[in-house]
Parts: sequence; structure tokens; C-alpha cells
Amino acid sequence: MSSEEADHDMLRQALDRIRGHGTYEEGEYVAFGLPAMDMWIGWMSEQQGFCPGCYERAPDRAWRDATNVAAHTLNGAKAAVSFLQDRLDSFADDARPHVQAVISRYRRIAELLTPAMKRDSGGHYRTFIGDLDKQKEHAETVLRPVKDELAGAADDIEKALAAVTGAPDAHE
Repeated sequence: MSSEEADHDMLRQALDRIRGHGTYEEGEYVAFGLPAMDMWIGWMSEQQGFCPGCYERAPDRAWRDATNVAAHTLNGAKAAVSFLQDRLDSFADDARPHVQAVISRYRRIAELLTPAMKRDSGGHYRTFIGDLDKQKEHAETVLRPVKDELAGAADDIEKALAAVTGAPDAHE
């Protein structure tokens, strides 16, 4: 596969994952991208202790589930930044600004999530999971902006795909 074909395939898979399409459609026990963000926001806004049942079973450890979800998202954002930054020069000139926009969006996602992951910060999940009002605030001030950045990244990926193929990407 040529570098151009690999770039197209990678972008296509990233778009499907973010949008929850194709092999990344929501299943009984798994969700990806924007559908997963909707679940995360819903649980954070509606479930004391974040995870349904977790707070009742172990209120002193319920924060760990939220931390695990955030860590996965944060690490994924950092990996995307690193990978795309390393590969940036391989993209067609017309696609490069859109890939750079994706990089910027993933950097922003990492910035938004980092405070809740730092144990020495007053905003770590350990400090507020179980307090539904604070969880709702986190959903509005952190998770919704993360979702917005992720949706924007999908739009930028579509633009990069159009630039790589020379035509709008019709796959939905």
C-alpha cells in the first residue's frame, strides 16, 4: 500500500471510530467516539459516583472508573498528536492544514482532561466523584468541550480525506 493509500485508510478508520460507524458501531458492551462521549457525559451528569452501581458498591473507589475512562481518552489523544505530528509531512499539501487542525483539537482534548487526572490538583476525579453537582459541572465544563473537539476533529478529518482523494469523501 502506498503512503497515500495508508494515510487515506488511517483517516477513514479514525473518522469511523469517532463517529461510531462501521466496525466501531455501538454494541452491548462497547461504544466509541461521539456515542461514547454521550454515554460518559450522561453517566457523569446523572449517576452519583459516575458508574451505575459503582458508588453503591464502593463509594471510596468509585472515582477509579471515571479515571480509567479519562485516562484512556487522554492517552489516546496524546498518541494521536504524536502519531499525526510524526506523519504530518507524509500528507498531501492540501491535506496538511486539516491534519494540523486535528492535532490541535487532540491537544485541546488532552488539556481539558489533564487536570482531572493530576492527583495533586483540586480537580482530580477522586475529589468530586460522588458529588453529583460537581460531576454535572465537570460534564459541562470538561466533557462537553471534549466532545465538541472530537466532533471538530471528525470534520477536519473529512476535509483532509477530501484533500487526499481530491473529492469530497462520500463514505458515511
